[in-house]
Amino acid sequence: MSLEYPGASQGRSELQIIFDCPAQPRPAKRRKLLHWSVPQTEDQWQSARVACGLDTPESIVSKMTQLKNWGMGQPVELQPWQKMVVIAATVVDLSAGKEEDATLTLNRVYGRPHGYETRRKDVSAVLRLIELFDDIYSCLEHRAFELLVILNIPLSTIRLWTRKNFQQIKYQCPQTMEPREEIQASVPFYIPFLVRLIRPQYTLDRIYKALNTNTLDQDEFSRFHEAYRNQKLHSRLLGTRGHHRTPFCQLAPPKPQLPSEPQQSPSMQDDFDLDEIFHVDQMYTVKVYTSITGYKTFNLSEELQKEGLKGREGAEGFYHHHHK
Repeated sequence: MSLEYPGASQGRSELQIIFDCPAQPRPAKRRKLLHWSVPQTEDQWQSARVACGLDTPESIVSKMTQLKNWGMGQPVELQPWQKMVVIAATVVDLSAGKEEDATLTLNRVYGRPHGYETRRKDVSAVLRLIELFDDIYSCLEHRAFELLVILNIPLSTIRLWTRKNFQQIKYQCPQTMEPREEIQASVPFYIPFLVRLIRPQYTLDRIYKALNTNTLDQDEFSRFHEAYRNQKLHSRLLGTRGHHRTPFCQLAPPKPQLPSEPQQSPSMQDDFDLDEIFHVDQMYTVKVYTSITGYKTFNLSEELQKEGLKGREGAEGFYHHHHK
C-alpha cells in the first residue's frame, strides 16, 4: 500500500490510497557484489598497507597495543577487525566455562545487551573467517593474516555472509605471489596470537582448540611475543611454508575436526554448530508465545474438553468394532 497526494501542488489536501496487488511479483533485486577485495599486485598490497597502517613498525605495534589496552579495560574505540578478535576471545572464554566473562565482554563490544541470534551469527562468521585465512595462507603466507585489517569488515555485514561470500574472497587471492621477507611477518595478525594479547591467562593450545586452528606453532608465537614486547620488527618469513616454497607438497595444516551433524536447512548449513559453545540451555531460558497468521486462538472450557475426549473415545471404539 502506498500514499499519494496528487492535489498537493494545487494547494489541496487530497489523499489518495493505492493498494498494491500482493499476487503481483516484485521486481527481482540485483545481487550485490562484494566490495571487499584482495590486493592483486605488489603495488596494491603496499598501497593497502599504507592506507590501513600496516606499513611501519610503529603503526603495526600501535594497533596491537590498542587492542591489548581494550582487553585491560581501557575505553578504546575498536575497529571492526578488532571486534572480531574480541569475539574470538569470547569463544575461548566459553570453551573454558567462563560464560559470564564472555557475556560481559560482548556487552562491551555491542554497547548494549545482545540477543542469542546476533551472538551466534557473529561467532560463526569469525570462525569462518579464521578458516578462510588458514586456507589462503598457502597462497599468501603472512599476508593472509593482514587481510583481517585490510578488509576490516563490519560485524553488521559479515554476520550476514554465507559460505559463498567467504569463497568469493578466497577466489580473489593470487595463486602465484612469491613470499618475501618483510617486517609484517615478525608480528603476524594471526587471530589466536591476538587473542592471547587480551587473554594471557589461556594457553595457546586452548586457544587453538577453541578456534579450530593451528596454522602457526608455539615457536612462531614466541617470536611474535618477543618482537611485540621489544617493538623491534625484523624482515623475515614464517616457518610454515606456503605452496610457493613447497611446490611439490600440498600444504594442509592439521586441524581438529568438528563433529559431524545431520543435514540442516540451507540457511543453517553456513553456520558452525555453536550450541555446545554457548551452553544455550544455561544462558537463555525463556517462554515463547507464537501466533499463526490467519488462525484464531481461544481457550476451551474444562466441560468442553471432557465432551471432546468422550467423543474421541467413542469414535475409536466404533472404529475398532467394525475392523475386527
